[in-house]
Amino acid sequence: MRHVPSGSKIIVTSRSDEIIKFGTTRALSLKYLSHEAYWYFFKMVTFGSMDPEMHPRLARTSMEIAGMMNGCFVGANVVGCLLRDNIDFHFWCKLLVFLRGVIKKHVSKFGVHPLDHIIEKKPAHLGRMFIPSEDFVLHYEYQRSSQEDVPKIRIQDVVYGSVKAHGKFEALGWRSRIPPYHSYVTYVRFEG
Repeated sequence: MRHVPSGSKIIVTSRSDEIIKFGTTRALSLKYLSHEAYWYFFKMVTFGSMDPEMHPRLARTSMEIAGMMNGCFVGANVVGCLLRDNIDFHFWCKLLVFLRGVIKKHVSKFGVHPLDHIIEKKPAHLGRMFIPSEDFVLHYEYQRSSQEDVPKIRIQDVVYGSVKAHGKFEALGWRSRIPPYHSYVTYVRFEG
């Protein structure tokens, strides 16, 4: 271990409350973003430099979709990118209906929102948008640096049904648009 000058402070972040016992000061707990702040983030991912006020139907639909994401940054990035790649009101409405169905099915089967499972690093059971008979399981996500190779298949391609996939493989969840530009990769396993 390198020499740490006297009086230095080390900040440890964790999703687990177990880490608190190692601290020498009171723990600082971070809360989720407010609905307004999350909507702003989702809107930026989805619309980019396009002004949502110029597209009120898209803005209303995306706001409803954002509300279904449970404040999840992974969901905002994956779904926001899918919307941004398909600027079409009818597609956005189909995606809204699809997401409602996926969430309802997951909640009825497991008692929690699928994004809660993703945040907790638990498998989430999802479906494909245009191939409803094909369900898949999204396993944990991990980070890769910008220098590492990432899968060519994106999770959006899996959900949208634009790739033929079987078995278990890696898919690109999303890429950070801010330094240090990490990529987030997930394991996908098709059932059946």
